[in-house]
Amino acid sequence: MAIPMLFSFSFNIIYNLSDTFFVSKLGEKPLAAMSFTFPIVMSVFSILMGISSGTSSIISRSTGKNIKQDPSITKRISGDILIFSLIVAIFMAIIGLFSENYVFSFMGAKGETLQLIHEYMKFWYLSLPFFILLFIGNTIMRSLGDAKTPAIIMFTSIIGNIILDPIFIFGLGFIPKLGIAGASLATLISRILTNFLAFYILFKKKEAISANIKNLKEMINSWKELLYISIPATASNLLNPISGFIITKIIASHSEIAVAAYGVGGRIDGLAMIPAVALNSALVPIIGQNLGAKQFQRILDAIKHAMKLLIIWAIFVSILIVFFSHNLAEIFNKSNAGIEITSLYLKIIPISYFSIFYFAINNYIFYAIKKPYNSLFLIFTKMIILTIPMVYLGSYLDGVRGIFIGLSISALLASVISFFKFNESWKIWRKYARENK
Repeated sequence: MAIPMLFSFSFNIIYNLSDTFFVSKLGEKPLAAMSFTFPIVMSVFSILMGISSGTSSIISRSTGKNIKQDPSITKRISGDILIFSLIVAIFMAIIGLFSENYVFSFMGAKGETLQLIHEYMKFWYLSLPFFILLFIGNTIMRSLGDAKTPAIIMFTSIIGNIILDPIFIFGLGFIPKLGIAGASLATLISRILTNFLAFYILFKKKEAISANIKNLKEMINSWKELLYISIPATASNLLNPISGFIITKIIASHSEIAVAAYGVGGRIDGLAMIPAVALNSALVPIIGQNLGAKQFQRILDAIKHAMKLLIIWAIFVSILIVFFSHNLAEIFNKSNAGIEITSLYLKIIPISYFSIFYFAINNYIFYAIKKPYNSLFLIFTKMIILTIPMVYLGSYLDGVRGIFIGLSISALLASVISFFKFNESWKIWRKYARENK
């Protein structure tokens, strides 16, 4: 199940990297503008991952429990979740459009860079409802045990985006050159088209969803169960972009080139983390379905195998990125200063990859077993207690390099705390497995 999810998440990261690559050809100002949007993108993604975590946990447990008794219950819950997701998406798009000038000015953007940000974000916010519906629709399919179809859907989306990006960014025929705005317009169009494909499969081919808005009481009950997991999961995830706002502001105090380099490095990190995220995401429906079926030993075995694979991948990818750090930096930067700072980031941060992967897998497991507040505690400790003070200290002592070192050290310390917290749950799982054979 993790293999098709690996491809699915890979396509999502490549989707963002293609935007970054084409925009980088416009110069460092547009690239810096796109990098300023990274915390906003992460904020939206954090809320989305919170809803997705709740969706995966609820649908997988409902599938394991009701698949032989009444599968229509799971279909109804899926429809309720999609309606909730659409409401949240529209609300976020409206808030984003009306607050962008204040938010990005606070982060340190000004002048031409601020104007470029506005050009990019106006279409990006309009694409939000389509992105969120697509993401949650794919989550529902994965929770039902089908990870291949979401991968195919995401592949279709990325192909559309890669084709449309250069057309709208640089112009072609009667289509004028739109610059950075063209990147987000391409995103909007490709997401609209992909939604038609995804919901045709969900409603017609798989018949996996039944939307019954007349039964308001059951819908509200579904929303309550979703929010029980999603609120702490979203709060946990939002701590990352909140700290990202602060980190970006600190980096911006050094130079806009450093902000651009940080944005590029973050996207390469995202690409490196895809196998870990795919593996962690695959664990949630596996744990959820086996939890519903009371197959505790299978849960233990799945976690053990996942941990082993994460160790192997973390060692491999960190060595690879550090070795080719300069080559990767050259792809997205034109100036020597941009190449130097991006290369520096890619030499320091990958050292902490295993710590980041290990920390993440523990959080996913807590979501799956309906203990989201454990995850909230861990992420609050990492981002607020450790990361922000370490970044401030690093910036004071050694500038941009000190910031990157501070990020790595905080990731290492957080993984140690995560180990002790997870060990408590591991003892509980072993007890369940012994008692239920």
